[in-house]
Amino acid sequence: MFKRVISQAPLAVVSLDEAKSQLNIIDDTSEDTYIQLLIDASTKLAEKYTGRLFSLGTVEVILSGFDVGILPFGEISELTSVVSDDANLKYDFEPISQMIFINTVASSVKVTFDAGYTEVPTEAKMGILMLVSSLYENREDTVAVSTSNIPLSSTVILDSIKLTEL
Repeated sequence: MFKRVISQAPLAVVSLDEAKSQLNIIDDTSEDTYIQLLIDASTKLAEKYTGRLFSLGTVEVILSGFDVGILPFGEISELTSVVSDDANLKYDFEPISQMIFINTVASSVKVTFDAGYTEVPTEAKMGILMLVSSLYENREDTVAVSTSNIPLSSTVILDSIKLTEL
């Protein structure tokens, strides 16, 4: 499955003030730029880890060789187009499971849809705040943070909204 985000609304999951409160920083603006970088990076890491868009966006997916597929990024509000080289393409979309069922044999199906949260879950915000804290406290290069080794407290929180494939 090929997937890409075509466009996405700006992310504002965690504010600078919320992050500074999490870090117990009061009346000090000397590191605001650095903290904002941590917020931005943590938000993108959390999005990638959970497989969800935390703001509204348009996504394009190409399914090949599938008759059933779980569409990625979650919270799909609308399928805007489903196109194939087969003019008689028939499909069903189940909004609860976020699954598309291709009822026609097709070598490739391109699905475009709108997805993402209109209101970000508390778990996403808390996971990002925990990740910002970890990155702020561990500034050295010896602590590597990627989507595969996000700190434990953050993953426990983010796992509750993480998309998993069947």
